[in-house]
Amino acid sequence: MLNFFVEGNLFAQKQGNIWHFGKHAGINFNSGNPVAIWSPILTAEGCSSICDTSGNLLFSTDGITVYNSIGDTMASGLFGHASSTQSALIIPFPMDNSKYYIFTADAQGGSNGICYSVVDMSLNGGLGGLLSLNTQLLTPACEKLVAVINTNGTDYWVICHANPSSEYYAYPITVSGVGIPIITQIGLPSNGGAIIYGYLKCSPNGQKLAAARWATNQPIELFDFDASNGILSNSDTISGLSSSYCISFSSNSMKLYVSGGNSSPYYIVQYDLTLPNFQNFPYTVTQGNGLYMGAIQLGPDGKIYCSKYLKNTIAAINNPNLSGAACGYVDSALFFLPNTLSESGLPNFIESYFNKSDSSSESVSTISSQNNFNLYPNPATNQLTVESEKAINAIEITDALGRVQSFKFKVQRPATQIDIHALASGIYFIKVYFGDGTMEVRKFVKE
Repeated sequence: MLNFFVEGNLFAQKQGNIWHFGKHAGINFNSGNPVAIWSPILTAEGCSSICDTSGNLLFSTDGITVYNSIGDTMASGLFGHASSTQSALIIPFPMDNSKYYIFTADAQGGSNGICYSVVDMSLNGGLGGLLSLNTQLLTPACEKLVAVINTNGTDYWVICHANPSSEYYAYPITVSGVGIPIITQIGLPSNGGAIIYGYLKCSPNGQKLAAARWATNQPIELFDFDASNGILSNSDTISGLSSSYCISFSSNSMKLYVSGGNSSPYYIVQYDLTLPNFQNFPYTVTQGNGLYMGAIQLGPDGKIYCSKYLKNTIAAINNPNLSGAACGYVDSALFFLPNTLSESGLPNFIESYFNKSDSSSESVSTISSQNNFNLYPNPATNQLTVESEKAINAIEITDALGRVQSFKFKVQRPATQIDIHALASGIYFIKVYFGDGTMEVRKFVKE
């Protein structure tokens, strides 16, 4: 049972298994390995696609045109833009398997701002059709769109950034529809220009947000996110990177990767978020002249894929949970079909689809045989205490299905308390990640 829990989490959700992007480029992950396919998409930057839970493609979009599963046009006229960083993002209706939101972001702070349209897959013999078009939520806005699963496991938050402003808008997506946004004023303001370009990404466990600002000498911004109430907090920055464009967290949410460069050299840099003062310890994954590194996106196989502008190959970071050179950058991980190319963007997904909570490749016997921390009380009602003489980098709590319920980066020594009062009664697993790279798992009961 423990073996299934630890290893079965990666491919638990297949909604992100088919990618359409660039100049008719595509990738199918359903076999377990990436396979190049053709796609109807033709766009410079933002796009999104969605599959059902079995990995069957439903539709894809560049934020302007929607293409059904056989590549025909389902609808057009959406208010995204071919030059918008995150032009589109597809979100399922909570508790409704037939309907989907397409959120769109206009380019360069344009008047269309953030809008949504609605797709009903029961129309046109199961190929889908549009129910509504371009309901406006916010204008003007940055080219940033990200979604986080609510801690209730059913609803979503769609998060965007107003312009010019330091306000983040978190829209609750519930069975009642798109709700009134939770607005957090935090971090640096967007002041127009290139600052409004660049990706906004969430960690797969839904507890961190990072924002790139594609302008010279502008820092990366990093925030905590509370997926129970939509509030951002604890603003932090990463300086020293010029013209950052894209961001991706590793599948265990402990590493942050940044791509960018508006002039040579272009780069991808790794940060280990579990380290104190992690900003001071960047690792350069790759850099070079004459090659534009565009979007970087976590995939369903746990690898991070890296678009290369107008190239017929895509790069990959094979082991993004690992530190330094062990992350395993490969410059040509997959060749596309003839006459298909990547551009700047890769598909925008709900990152929770790719959540994998274990930090490396520890065997089950190693996990179950360790006894380096005390956990009490067990059963527990409101609070757990984790006690260890070893240095602890992070603590994670998952439910019996492997869904992350809590994640704690800053851990006191020798004992730290974890508030569990909001957890439903049941069986949970606690994972303790130690400073020496090992990890241990225990089961506890929430009363």
